[in-house]
Amino acid sequence: MSIKRTLLALLVFAAPAVYAQNPSINEENIPDGRMEQHEQFMADETPYPAKPRNMWSVGLHVGALNVAGDVAARPIGGVGGVSLGYGAFVRKALGYGTSLRLGYVGGTSYGQNWDRQATGRNRALLNVGYENPGLNDLGDPYVAFVHNFETKVHDISLDAMYNFNNLKFHKGQNTVSFFVGAGGGLFLYKTAYDALDANGAPYDFYNTVNNVSYSNRSDQRDAVEGLMDGEFETPAEYDEDRWTFGDSADATTARLRASLSAGLNIRVSKRISIDLEHRVIMPFDDLLDGQRWEYGGRTFTSSNDVMHYTSLGLSIQLGGNADEPSWFVNPMDYVYNELKEIQPTDMTDSDGDGVIDLLDEEVDTPENYPVDSKGMTLDSDKDGCPDGEDPEPFSSPQFPIQDCQNVMGNLLTAEEVEQLIDNKLEPVLGGAGSNWFLPNIHFDLNSSRIKAESYDELAYVGEVMKKYKDLKIEVVGHADIRGSEAYNTDLSRNRAEAAITFLKEKYGVSEGRFILKYEGESAPLYDGARAESQHRVNRRVEFKPVAGN
Repeated sequence: MSIKRTLLALLVFAAPAVYAQNPSINEENIPDGRMEQHEQFMADETPYPAKPRNMWSVGLHVGALNVAGDVAARPIGGVGGVSLGYGAFVRKALGYGTSLRLGYVGGTSYGQNWDRQATGRNRALLNVGYENPGLNDLGDPYVAFVHNFETKVHDISLDAMYNFNNLKFHKGQNTVSFFVGAGGGLFLYKTAYDALDANGAPYDFYNTVNNVSYSNRSDQRDAVEGLMDGEFETPAEYDEDRWTFGDSADATTARLRASLSAGLNIRVSKRISIDLEHRVIMPFDDLLDGQRWEYGGRTFTSSNDVMHYTSLGLSIQLGGNADEPSWFVNPMDYVYNELKEIQPTDMTDSDGDGVIDLLDEEVDTPENYPVDSKGMTLDSDKDGCPDGEDPEPFSSPQFPIQDCQNVMGNLLTAEEVEQLIDNKLEPVLGGAGSNWFLPNIHFDLNSSRIKAESYDELAYVGEVMKKYKDLKIEVVGHADIRGSEAYNTDLSRNRAEAAITFLKEKYGVSEGRFILKYEGESAPLYDGARAESQHRVNRRVEFKPVAGN
């Protein structure tokens, strides 16, 4: 089997890295700079085919262009007309998942509220620093105004696009390509108000908008639109600190912006596709709609405006001696066609062990005998008996093997184990003495009360004394160094007596089997204790088995 075909079988699991994209490679589509790699691939000297050229995609689109801001958008039917956008782009694939797109979007967006609002601190409507003839009557910040806008837009962007459904394992041609994108660019806009009538006088919004409520907003909007002439003659407020062109009477603002997009491309033919996309453009500006003041007109609104563009477009793929754009290409096509040719021609398995003769190193394995990946009979425990006839196929190497089975020595009975334990205790029970200590218990400061956390240790002591009837226990009380020597001696005695009382009452051990001792502060486990944890170790009662009488 060749290197190329072997690796192609593995590439089923890594298909995006495969550059070949058609059942057969068209050498005319291989650029001169990659021809050497192509020739090596065809000669089976490398498993990686050369990447072919792919077409450029150019397109036109048109759609709805709307501002999401402080003034309600009026995309259709409002004063001014339809909020319409348009644009063009050129797009080039970098691989089977990514592409770059350079594009332009232009258009005009309209918006209008349905309720009046004070002009507030809007410098353009107050005619402060602006050249807006006819707005002198709006110089009072409490004059009513129904905010509206016309925003003209020019946007240039460079986007990185990612298509994520062209890798297909159960289908060949990709007809619909879904994509997402993100990018940056330059955003230019100019906003104006319809604030004056045909005679150059401010509209009488105060008397036109009456008894406003949410339920009659449609009627109020119609009344406002009936008053306005649709001529957006008054330049809107803009931020003088931003990058602007022109004077206050005709200012264009330029902003660096970011964008996110999502959509789909529908393949009509190798050369034509239909595009549907929604794009969100974020120029980080609150004056796209000419308004940045709260309803009361005194403070800034809390967020920037955003431009939304939903478009329908047509793309044409251009280029000779090139494959179509890779977002319509399934890189698995070539892999699957190559895999058809690498199936073994002879699938015979003469001995029925699950390994075909082509790979079987033992073609006469006995029936029903387990085998390894090479078809060799298994002997799992290496005892010379094949697993197929071994009564104990996993014998332990720690014990002798006879007739393919471990030969085990005599095992101890439960009674013998118990006797071994008793033998260990014999020096203690026979009066020889011992350094064997049972668990200690500990006490709180200035206390001889048995704590619940000591119940398990006392239970162990009680069970030992119940089991070994001749065993006596020396119970020794201790205290830490805090307090007088006399006080600590008395406290250690109380602690030892409390332990003895507990064992008598809970486990029925006779008092004659206890030897009471108390050391006060004279025998610390932790000498020179300073921390509380160290003092706690010294506040204890010890239990020590002693020789019987």
